[in-house]
Amino acid sequence: MSDVQLEIVEGKIRLRCEQIGDGEILLDAYTAKRLVHGIGSLRAQIEPEPSRELGLGKRTENTLPDPQWYAEPERMEGHALLHLRDIRFGWLHYLMPKESAGKLGVLLQKIASEPSPTDGSPEQ
Repeated sequence: MSDVQLEIVEGKIRLRCEQIGDGEILLDAYTAKRLVHGIGSLRAQIEPEPSRELGLGKRTENTLPDPQWYAEPERMEGHALLHLRDIRFGWLHYLMPKESAGKLGVLLQKIASEPSPTDGSPEQ
């Protein structure tokens, strides 16, 4: 397993990796985006695939608060297109069959209508 080091230098990302010896690569934002997209596309093709189990109720790492999002109908069959903005990866786009979109909508409505865990609890 190689050691990969990343840091920002003068507005660019410096990548150091054992495979390139003492060399380094400086990436501007556009190139970094293309690299991340390329790595993601390749990762989708190798085994093992990421776990399908999320482990609900467990703390998740790297949670981003209140992302920008949009939803719209897909034009061919009317499925849902869900667009989420991730500050690390840019806009991510998901095509959801109507049934899945409906289930997500119901779940989000349920979560939104329930009181927060801190509602009504004594101040600490």
